Amino acid sequence: PEDSGNPPPAGGVFLEDFYASSSVLAIANEEVVGTALNTDSSVDGDLLVVGRNFAEVTATGGNTLNVSGDALISARAFGEEGPMPPDPAAINAQGGEAVLDAFNGGFIAIQGDARVTADAFGGEDTFTGVAGDATGGRAVVGAVGGGLAVNGALTVSANAFGFDNGFGSGDAQITAGNAEVFASNNGVVNLEGVVEITADAFGPISSASSGVEASPTTGGTATLSVLSTGGSITVDSDGVVSANAIAGPSSDSMTGGSTATAGQAAVAVEGPGSVTLQGCLMVSADAVGGDDDFAQGGTGNGGTAWIRAEGGGFVSVDGDYSASANGTGGSGNNGGDGNGGTAGVNALIGTVDLQGNATISANGGGGGGGFNFSSNGGDGNGGTALIRAEGTLTETATINIGLDANLSAAGAGGKGGPGDGFSPPCVGGDGSGGLDGTVNVAQPDIVNGAYLLAGADNGTVTVGGRAVLNANGNGGEGGDTLDSAIASGAGGTGTGGTAVAGFSLFGNLNGSVGAGVVQLGDVVLGASGFGGSAGIDASGQGSTSSD
Repeated sequence: PEDSGNPPPAGGVFLEDFYASSSVLAIANEEVVGTALNTDSSVDGDLLVVGRNFAEVTATGGNTLNVSGDALISARAFGEEGPMPPDPAAINAQGGEAVLDAFNGGFIAIQGDARVTADAFGGEDTFTGVAGDATGGRAVVGAVGGGLAVNGALTVSANAFGFDNGFGSGDAQITAGNAEVFASNNGVVNLEGVVEITADAFGPISSASSGVEASPTTGGTATLSVLSTGGSITVDSDGVVSANAIAGPSSDSMTGGSTATAGQAAVAVEGPGSVTLQGCLMVSADAVGGDDDFAQGGTGNGGTAWIRAEGGGFVSVDGDYSASANGTGGSGNNGGDGNGGTAGVNALIGTVDLQGNATISANGGGGGGGFNFSSNGGDGNGGTALIRAEGTLTETATINIGLDANLSAAGAGGKGGPGDGFSPPCVGGDGSGGLDGTVNVAQPDIVNGAYLLAGADNGTVTVGGRAVLNANGNGGEGGDTLDSAIASGAGGTGTGGTAVAGFSLFGNLNGSVGAGVVQLGDVVLGASGFGGSAGIDASGQGSTSSD
């Protein structure tokens, strides 16, 4: 049609009880559904299902859907790019819903790779330079009383991307959606390749021209889980679960840098069932605030990154496990603050068996005052790094770590900006380790610090190697100077936090059973404060400030 501003009429494609002797591509503006409803179905090749608002591949009623090649289930959205679109809202993008599910006795077998995506890509009015919002949708892979097997890699994503052309885009809301892989009602999921589940947000990338406003960037929710009604998930390779937020740069003296707030990433068993990984597992909810040329850098707030077992659930990882909820401030006229979130392992009732190393971090890092002269470093505040086996008076909770356990809730201030020959260099930012009594930015009901704890009645924590808990605070380095008449900038203040290993009484525990166990090798606890060093002076030397 001549009027390109009018969207095409809604429509759908439905494939039911079908057999294809070659690859299948089905696309519709509204929805596409492929299902084995009344009899077995199969595709001898690849199956690609693309629906603007809804895309689903499913099997039910005891029927099987077999795909001999790869599978794509997509409900991605793209904002328009161009000058003055007829509909101003067309530059925004809202991801739809993409679903791969087997339920009520159905079974899906994919011999190749599988990708389920509801990503959103913001557009831009190139005449005004206004960037569109991007909001991730919902991408789901599930077995609800059914079975699902993928022989290749599985990618599940509900990411959000700000417009990226480097020419002044900004002032957009970038928010990731929900990405899920789950089993319930005794469903079974078997995955032979690498599994990636992402709900990440990436802010617009803009030029350094004046007037580019901040774009808040927020991570979504990414989970690999067995729900309370039971089931099992087996991954024969590595797993990645992430809900990160990476803000783009801005250059607006009124708004400051873009704030980045990470989301929630978790591997969880909520009832009788198991999640087993034969490789390594990385769970992350990291945030990086945006840089700003003319104002304070953006704040970076870490999210939540967990393994959790409750209701008698079991989680096993054969390789190394890492969980991070770090927050890093952006650079700017003054550095932005970085606040750690919460990361770790929590067994309420059940067992978590980690056969390799466990590395857990919820650090906060201040941004540097690096863009302009005479700009202070940002503050870095540690969050919560936690290994906790709770239990009750009648039920047990166990966490086993085969090798080393490293927990860090440290804070580090950013470096101060340099002097310009007229104004003195500025100070480094303050660094504070996670401290008991201070509220966590991601989970207000949890106090900050580094903790390795077992419930005194029925909790057990064992570490086969070394246990290191770090809640140190490190002040940032002061700004440098090249003028012999002007002293270099002072370092920031370092304040230690809280690091504890041992027993605790959680919830209704009272110590009457007294069957808790904490079994560790070497233990190192750090909760010191270290002042930042002064910047480099004209002689090329620096000095250390007091703690």
